[in-house]
Amino acid sequence: CSCSSSSSSLSARRTRVQQPHMNLFFLLTCLCFIIIGARSELAPVAPLLPLQLSTTATTNLLRSDSCGFVLDCGAALKSLSWVRAEGRCQLSCLWSRRAPRGGARLQRQVVRGGGATSSMSQGGSSNVIDGRRISQLVQEEVKLHVEQLKSEHGVEPGLAVLIIGDRTDSQVYVKHKVLACEKCGIRSVKVELGKETTQEEAERVVRELNGDSSIHGILVQLPIPEHLDEKKLLAEISFEKDVDGFHPTNIGLLAMRDRKALAQPCTPSGVMEILRREKVETKGAKAVVVGRSNIVGIPMALLLLKANATVEVVHSQTPRAELESAVKSADILVVAAGKAGLVDGSWIKEGSVVIDVGMNSIPDASKKNGYRLVGDVQYDEAAKRAKLITPVPGGVGPMTVAMLMHNT
Repeated sequence: CSCSSSSSSLSARRTRVQQPHMNLFFLLTCLCFIIIGARSELAPVAPLLPLQLSTTATTNLLRSDSCGFVLDCGAALKSLSWVRAEGRCQLSCLWSRRAPRGGARLQRQVVRGGGATSSMSQGGSSNVIDGRRISQLVQEEVKLHVEQLKSEHGVEPGLAVLIIGDRTDSQVYVKHKVLACEKCGIRSVKVELGKETTQEEAERVVRELNGDSSIHGILVQLPIPEHLDEKKLLAEISFEKDVDGFHPTNIGLLAMRDRKALAQPCTPSGVMEILRREKVETKGAKAVVVGRSNIVGIPMALLLLKANATVEVVHSQTPRAELESAVKSADILVVAAGKAGLVDGSWIKEGSVVIDVGMNSIPDASKKNGYRLVGDVQYDEAAKRAKLITPVPGGVGPMTVAMLMHNT
């Protein structure tokens, strides 16, 4: 009996000793399946950048529970990922020690772009586009490119931000841009001028930045004090350093066929990046742009034209009946009118793609700050009809800063 007990104890110890080796075997097997499968299915999409595996985070990938072991790359996005020009692949794998009927299962899940089509990326509806995640992917790709510029060419990209006056909101926006620069490895220079700055002084600062070879992009934070001429000041920025893409030369190049602007306006460019990563077909699609501002509406229409969409622009002076008719015909709808709830959710075409650029604050007593942010589209009803839709906040907004980093 004693011998039997001793034998049983020895067997148990051997099992415990062997178990880590089995765990490692399962982990390596899963990784092989993932790598082979990902390459075979997605290789035609875009070139693969180097595989990134963080040693410190690897422990997050493997956990033991009553069902077995779960390799979850989605839970540790930065630990194991393939960064592609078309987006990132998130791969999840489950291997069970005590397999259910049917044997052990190997699962792989591919999530496009920002992962908006998967519950892994958000806890909400599967048709909600996760702009924050796409923004992170863009910035990570920019960081890789910046590191390459530094290592191969000895070039450190530099962005200068000119802020005039003491507006609190402008300071907050600039802070976000500076933080994004730090994340991407871009050197940022913040130039602050008082609210009494003259036109001549402001233009002189811009010309000095134009002549600084260490500065590759110049941004004037808007709005500026009313006594200053915004158009004249922005025109002083060299079009080669115009990271906002607002210079008349860049807008002119954007409007011409077979020409390419050195920089495209950040928000419209962010919308196009969302469409590309979500694999939305623009060729031949009916695209409707609501809004005609120089910042979003007009360049948005031009970019969609370049992507071979059939484009219609409506705006604040368009009769409501015509606005409704245009929206109902849209395969791709981009709304940038700056008016909360302008587009009725019932107008949305079934299966269309809705990009809401609007950012409006409305009173909400349930919120600590007394308001909440909403878009230009009546979201709840629209989300029921759209194939894909951007939320507000968390949709287009994060893409603006990401594309600013890209332009730099």
